[in-house]
Amino acid sequence: MDRLAIIGPIDSVAYIAGVCEQQNVFEPVPLPYSRIEECRELILNNRHRIDFWLFSGPVPYSYCVEQEWVTAKNAAYPPLNGRGLTNVLFRVFRERTPIAGISFDTFLQNEIDETMNELHLTDIPITTYGYVGYLDASQILAHHRTIWDAGKADIIVTCIHSVYEELRAQGLPVYRVSPPISVLRQTLQIIEQRLKSERYQLSSVVIMAIEVTYPVESEQGFSNESEKLRLQLYYDLLDLAEKANGALYPSTPNLFLLYTTCGELANLNQKLSLYEFLQNIKVMLSVEAKIGIGYGLNVHLARKNGQAALEHAKQSPVSGIFEVSEDGSLHGPLEPKKHGNDHWESMIKESSLSPMLLARMEAFTKQYGVREVTPQELARFLKMTERNARRILQEMEHSGLASHVRIEQPNGRGRPRKVYKLFH
Repeated sequence: MDRLAIIGPIDSVAYIAGVCEQQNVFEPVPLPYSRIEECRELILNNRHRIDFWLFSGPVPYSYCVEQEWVTAKNAAYPPLNGRGLTNVLFRVFRERTPIAGISFDTFLQNEIDETMNELHLTDIPITTYGYVGYLDASQILAHHRTIWDAGKADIIVTCIHSVYEELRAQGLPVYRVSPPISVLRQTLQIIEQRLKSERYQLSSVVIMAIEVTYPVESEQGFSNESEKLRLQLYYDLLDLAEKANGALYPSTPNLFLLYTTCGELANLNQKLSLYEFLQNIKVMLSVEAKIGIGYGLNVHLARKNGQAALEHAKQSPVSGIFEVSEDGSLHGPLEPKKHGNDHWESMIKESSLSPMLLARMEAFTKQYGVREVTPQELARFLKMTERNARRILQEMEHSGLASHVRIEQPNGRGRPRKVYKLFH
């Protein structure tokens, strides 16, 4: 059973949790607060065990979304619609008449007007402090107090718990709008369907069709060097499949199919950029590759869409990654993943080398405490051929990431070696 966090003032949380227990669809996890600022700690401390976040109203929801502690995808609140407002107005007119005016908050003017018209209460003066998103309770409190002191209202209707408690403590006639049970049940049903839909989408089949082009000299024969290259590429693809929690199938010597699910692909994208993977094998192995990602309700459809995406990727001069959704819609070329680091971003712009490789180069300089390196030393560290190491250093020199400082003559016999200074 999914765990549903319920966040809000203690009375609202108890009310919503009671309805949730009656529905018996979720395991409610009550997380009441005294002050809205406590939401941060409640969310961070319980994030690992919660499937969805339900807030008592728009204020705590908007506050936490704006702080980016939750998102619109994993959080919601029961709407404060006309039904809840009508229930409160019935109470008001049952308990207090005559009424000189009513001061509202949260609801927009058109929402108030619509409800008042339906109840034939158009002759009662009203004011409302409507807003969208989060607004500090002190501003709402000041609004009601101003309206009250000016004699424009003798009844206050609020949706905010702290405003309600403060005005009640001041002895003012205040009523609070809460979502009716029917609205709560409907909200729980919507959340249930959202989670089911999300799980369904995450379990959809994904097939990555990866077509590689080997260096010309490797295509022309099967030397030890070319076999070593092909084997290293296969290991790199196996590592990619493992990160995607999927299975790799070599369809032809140049075409590989990686089977996984939508959810696992999303997890992979958080660990590794496919764009970086393509750049890495290009630099490390001199292998060009294109990727077509296909989504489908079954393997047949996913493979068909993956092949279609691959055809578009092969025709694109910009990027090697395209995807085709379950409905056949094409997306691409996919953009390189942003790293949010100005230092690396500037390097990426000026170099064709992948961020992954640049990070390994940086690790090399830190691990050995050096800034100068020969192609032979770099080849040993990165476990590649000296030829590839020389090409990487030449590309770094061309991009301004390294400079050729001198030539060393090794002890004994051997060719002179160029020495490069990195990240100068």
